Amino acid sequence: MRGDKGISVVVFFVIGLILIIYPLPTVVLDLMFAINLALSFIILLLSVYVDNPIKFSSYPSLLLFMVYLHLSLIVASVRSILATGSAGALSDLFGRLILGGTGNFVIGLAVFIVIVVIQYMVITNGQQRIAEVAARFTLDAMPGKQMSIDADVSAGFITPEEARKRRKALEQESAFFGAMDGASRFVKGEVLGAVLAALVSSLGGVAVGMLKGMDAGTAFEQYFSMSVGFVIQITLSSLLISMSAGLLVTRVSKDVGISSLVVDELTSYPKIMEYAAYAFAILAFVPGMGGFSTRLVFILLAGALYWLASYFRKETVPVLETETSEGGEIGAGVGVTGVEGVAPGGAPEEALGTMESMMALVGVDPFELEFGYGLLPLFDIEQGGDLLSRISLLRRNITGEIGFPVPPVRVHDSYVLGANEYVIKVRGVEEGKGEVYTDRFLAMGPPDDLKLLQGIEVVEPVFGLPAKWIPSSAKFEAEAMGLTIVDASTVILTHLGEIIRRKLYEVVTRQQVKELLDYLAERYQAVVDDVLNTMGIGEVENIIRRLLMEQVPLKDMIAVLETAVDAYKVNSSMPFVIDSIRERIRKHIIEHIKADDGNVHIIVLDPNLEKMLAPVLTNENASFPPGTIMRVVKNLKDAVNDQLENGFPPVFSVSPSIRYYFFDFVNTYVSQSAFVVSYNEIRDAKFVQDKVVKLS
Repeated sequence: MRGDKGISVVVFFVIGLILIIYPLPTVVLDLMFAINLALSFIILLLSVYVDNPIKFSSYPSLLLFMVYLHLSLIVASVRSILATGSAGALSDLFGRLILGGTGNFVIGLAVFIVIVVIQYMVITNGQQRIAEVAARFTLDAMPGKQMSIDADVSAGFITPEEARKRRKALEQESAFFGAMDGASRFVKGEVLGAVLAALVSSLGGVAVGMLKGMDAGTAFEQYFSMSVGFVIQITLSSLLISMSAGLLVTRVSKDVGISSLVVDELTSYPKIMEYAAYAFAILAFVPGMGGFSTRLVFILLAGALYWLASYFRKETVPVLETETSEGGEIGAGVGVTGVEGVAPGGAPEEALGTMESMMALVGVDPFELEFGYGLLPLFDIEQGGDLLSRISLLRRNITGEIGFPVPPVRVHDSYVLGANEYVIKVRGVEEGKGEVYTDRFLAMGPPDDLKLLQGIEVVEPVFGLPAKWIPSSAKFEAEAMGLTIVDASTVILTHLGEIIRRKLYEVVTRQQVKELLDYLAERYQAVVDDVLNTMGIGEVENIIRRLLMEQVPLKDMIAVLETAVDAYKVNSSMPFVIDSIRERIRKHIIEHIKADDGNVHIIVLDPNLEKMLAPVLTNENASFPPGTIMRVVKNLKDAVNDQLENGFPPVFSVSPSIRYYFFDFVNTYVSQSAFVVSYNEIRDAKFVQDKVVKLS
């Protein structure tokens, strides 16, 4: 049986049965009571120092083990008291401390009753209620968390393996809090059992004592004192167990132990301690506040608080701004701290005006995400926020999807924005903004269904569809109606991902292109040499920019470069080169634009409309007939919105001769989320013609 940890549980239950069935010497009872108190204290300390309740997943079972041990000790103590007149030295000691320590049996009895009542009505009842509420809220939140995981997988923010890990963690969390709710009820019952056992042993002791010639009063006092001794030990153990359970289920932060969390938060505002010191100093001199000893206590307490305030103030460095780059593999978070008149490094204020410090302010970030203070929990790892890691994963997924590296996203808070607002910038220019609510869910679907729900009516920030922020209580109703439900984090992440896909071409630099060519040259030196001999880096940059603008996947970069060189030698015009590349990698384009059903759902133009558009789009000197352009734009927008509402990517299919120019028109006036393909590019695809856009 060496190495078999399960045998210890069997031994534990056997010992409990022996305590219940077989009369044991009082020294054995003393040993078991000492072990009981030690185990209770160890459990309390584990509850304080464990950084995540789920890491103490055996606690509900351990609580039942302790209840079983308590009941065994109660039965053994009652038998020993009635049979031998003693439940052991520890029980006698605790009985004398409670009843005899006051010098008055009545006072001691009152103290005992108060201890038992507080344990039963305050500690145990409170812990049971907390466990019940925690279990209910955890189970209620399960569907929403599961939906969030499913949405992240569907959007590509997390991998299926990560999703399985999150679902397993959710199952463990729900099982833990559900088990805690049930197990906590046993603690409440054992306190009542201990009190009843004390009454039984006391009344039985009176009978036994009178048979031995003692008077009833003396017998009751003697046997009740011994009964109180073992009940107090059981009550103290139950108190420690109840406190440990309460600490586990009331934990808000799941990344740090409760002891560190309490100390850090209590000492994070030294100014509050200073105000408390002033208050106690004033109380010391208020008339009628007692004699010299009372005033001395207030003065000493005020001095201690003031010293603590000064001590923790020295250890706290004021933070003016914190900026974080989410790119885990490219950059880590950067903290900027300082005090007025002094540079962060301790140099004089003039150091801030040096050329080096001014050069750091030159330039803009490729992508930037600013948020209001109310959204900080979504980003703060210590508060359970995971948006930073999800943004890093989003960048990796888009890079794999498009085939071009996505630069880091600078993430930081802003005091200018509202509490629930966020702004997404591209090269320092705002490209999107929105407002989310961390305590609500965003419901999207048909407007008629949304009207049936209570909430805040908004326009979905990514595609401009009608939506509504609904309270958590309405989530199940919305799901039953078939609406799409997402949380605040998913809204921000989806918005950011859409902007990165649409605006990645704007952040492409020649330095990036050069680094890309250098990397490819390690394996495809001939291809890169041909590119550089035929075109300059500037031409390659323009080609990549255009393809990214059209959201063309560049995963087969070698095919892109080879086709670009061949086409450039024939005709160096951008439309010819781009359309040649698209024709070469058309299968990647089809894979990118097809819907979940495997088909490419296309929007086509009426032949008369396409005939009218062709000369206008390809000839700079031509123009639309009066009043025509607004009708065309409106009809195109309606077609795009219909596809989005049906869950299909908006894909226009037109003649190859106008595809390049029609994309510019759609991208400028209609939608930057739409794709434009030629008939030739989708000849290998399964396509469904959903819409025909007409002029009228």
